[in-house]
Amino acid sequence: MVFRVTSINLINLIIVAAGIGVSVLCFLHITVSASLRRTVRRCFQLLFLLLLLYITTHLARQLMDGLPGDGIFLALHAVTFVEMLSAGFLTYMMSILVLDVAKPGLALKRLRLALFLLIAVHMALLVFGQFSGLIYYFDADNVYRRGPGYLLSNLSPLVLLLINMVLLLRYRRNIGRRVKIAFWTYMLAPIAAIVIQGFSYGIQYIIFASVAASGYMYFVIIREQRERSENQNAQISRLQNGLILVLADLVESRDKRTGDHVHKTAEYARIILERLRRDGVYRDALTEEFIEDVVHSAPLHDVGKIQVPDAILNKPGKLTEEEFEEIKGHTTAGRDIISRAIDMVSVESSGYLNEARNLAYCHHEKWNGGGYPQGLSGEEIPLSARVMAVADVFDALVSQRSYKDALPFEKAMEIIREGSGTHFDPKVAEAFLRSEEAVRAVARAGEK
Repeated sequence: MVFRVTSINLINLIIVAAGIGVSVLCFLHITVSASLRRTVRRCFQLLFLLLLLYITTHLARQLMDGLPGDGIFLALHAVTFVEMLSAGFLTYMMSILVLDVAKPGLALKRLRLALFLLIAVHMALLVFGQFSGLIYYFDADNVYRRGPGYLLSNLSPLVLLLINMVLLLRYRRNIGRRVKIAFWTYMLAPIAAIVIQGFSYGIQYIIFASVAASGYMYFVIIREQRERSENQNAQISRLQNGLILVLADLVESRDKRTGDHVHKTAEYARIILERLRRDGVYRDALTEEFIEDVVHSAPLHDVGKIQVPDAILNKPGKLTEEEFEEIKGHTTAGRDIISRAIDMVSVESSGYLNEARNLAYCHHEKWNGGGYPQGLSGEEIPLSARVMAVADVFDALVSQRSYKDALPFEKAMEIIREGSGTHFDPKVAEAFLRSEEAVRAVARAGEK
């Protein structure tokens, strides 16, 4: 008999220790997870804190059970009360979580009031049980004993679980299949454990079921939230890129000489950046995020032309000195337009727009300092602008304009080679020249 009790206690200690570990790990994971909405995060934080409180008070009761002394007697009553109260609040937090996942922002004041009333009933029963011995009591040896009305302590939690089931059925269309399974698992597993434990005192089935179901539910929901967040971010990114292309096309449509310039220069920029990365050049700067930022913002490099008069932008002959100064102003105009956009968006989005601003402002700078508008030289020029300088000039060379014919591909490549170290960053020019096959494919596609 002693061996049987010792074995059960050992199993229970293992279950409790594992439960504490899982609760702590999940709580820590919540604090660093960026994919959870704030309200869902708060629900899970409270849920795992309550679960941790429930488990630790249960462990404290087990460790003190049977120890002598009046102080132990009072402590046993306190921890048992907190243990059973936290079990009730766990089901309440589940109700809030179901509501928030199924219908974010839903405010059901009457339902929340009913839930609080159930918790109040639960608390009143526990308080009454402290003095009457109806639910539990401690004998003369400070050993925990169940009272004749022990099952009453599970009445409110069971009602709350039934309410959760109703909520889950009511809002089932708003919840994904995996999340529904996780919710049902969380609700049914403790019910089964309560029934089993109500008739067989021994192994702590309720703790085991609560911890396992809570952990499973958490990781299913966080996965669902992450996927939803990724899908939303992808949609926002597609929308953002689409709007940029529309804006770039609107600017381009005013300049009847440029053809498909904004699209081809973006492709040339990608070719250069990917070649630089393969060759290990500018390794620290060429992250995947940087490359995508540059390529997607490349169509905005000439956005400042929106402020250049049509008469100058589409003049068929040679520009006067004053007209050329007006054209040169598109760099500072582009910088100012994108700077205003940066001021209106969040910090998280500024990396993308910062590269767009660099491109717009600096793509006419030259490696030897002879460019405009600032006369920057060498690596003072942002890398994205040095890449765009090559892409922009090359596309202008091989494209038909009202004031000139398109140059042959080989002649344009030779001009890029001659400009290496003077007009262009030599490493960027070399990467472009070494990618001749890919560059030729883009140039041919633009001719169709």
